Amino acid sequence: MSVLYIGAAGARPAEVFVAGLPLKTSEGATVLIVDDDAVVGDMYKLALSRAGYRVVVARSGIEGLRLAEDRSLQIVFLDIRMPGMDGIEVLRQLRTKPETRDLPVVMLSNYDDSYYMSESIRLGAQEYLVKAGINPADLVAVIARWGRSTP
Repeated sequence: MSVLYIGAAGARPAEVFVAGLPLKTSEGATVLIVDDDAVVGDMYKLALSRAGYRVVVARSGIEGLRLAEDRSLQIVFLDIRMPGMDGIEVLRQLRTKPETRDLPVVMLSNYDDSYYMSESIRLGAQEYLVKAGINPADLVAVIARWGRSTP
């Protein structure tokens, strides 16, 4: 078995994160991950799927906006820096549309930057997480804290 390292120096192997998750925590709740980094998006998808969530991954801000409108989501994890449309603009647009205005959004970025943090919260993000400071298992607790009930 190969070991996949993600994030800052000293990061732990991804399969350790996945193996530490409970097998089922949610029956069918849907989570949207918007991240242009395929490796990161797939790692989070695997971890959350193992925890019982249905996970949809968008590789761009534009795709994320489309998926947020078309699906009944419990929560969105949104990266900041993406080509085309960044996460701040995606969040701004989500908050202007009635169907996504109340959708919980948690920013998930490599940028530990006060501007991005404050702007995200000002625009209505529930939380701003720095990728290097969390592991995929932490997202389950974030969903429990902020995720909305699904119909």
